[in-house]
Amino acid sequence: MTVGKPSDEGGSGYLTVREVSDYLSIPAETIYKYVRQGRMPGFKVGKHWRFARRQIDEWVRGRWLSHNAPRVLVVDDDVAICDLMEHWLVEEGCDVTCVHDGRDAVSMVNKRAFQLVFLDLMLPGMNGYEVLKEIRESSPRALIAVVTAYFHHELMDKVLKLCPVVTIRKPLQRDAVTAFLASVSNCGGRALGQK
Repeated sequence: MTVGKPSDEGGSGYLTVREVSDYLSIPAETIYKYVRQGRMPGFKVGKHWRFARRQIDEWVRGRWLSHNAPRVLVVDDDVAICDLMEHWLVEEGCDVTCVHDGRDAVSMVNKRAFQLVFLDLMLPGMNGYEVLKEIRESSPRALIAVVTAYFHHELMDKVLKLCPVVTIRKPLQRDAVTAFLASVSNCGGRALGQK
């Protein structure tokens, strides 16, 4: 986090959280989390965060373009689970976006390409099965892991009839998440953009 107002020489002004969210197609709550954790350049004006467009552009180039991190979407209505998975996945070198309902997940997949999706089965708005159908249509190459405690639920039966998915049982264990990432990498990493 930058203290005080940084120089914006050569830039085209300052952005609000909402403007950065729209500009990068990242949920506003993720922007707040990144700037509070010092993972994104920003500064406070009174009670509000501001961002120099030039610094945001440099941050994007440095973080996503040169790093080439696998893009991962975590969809779970439990904020604590999203935070935990984000922490684990970032430590594994992933670029993580979290959303908390089905409609936001579909909207996010339509805005950005994700290589991996961790999808909760029981979601508000749209359930995991409905979200999975939408993801399959718009991003057929995305690898999907259904994260659920409801293995014997009718929605899980529908999911398994729709397409092959990896299933990860709740309560979450870090080993299960990292094993999924390792198995993807060991299969040639196609979905992760590796050759």
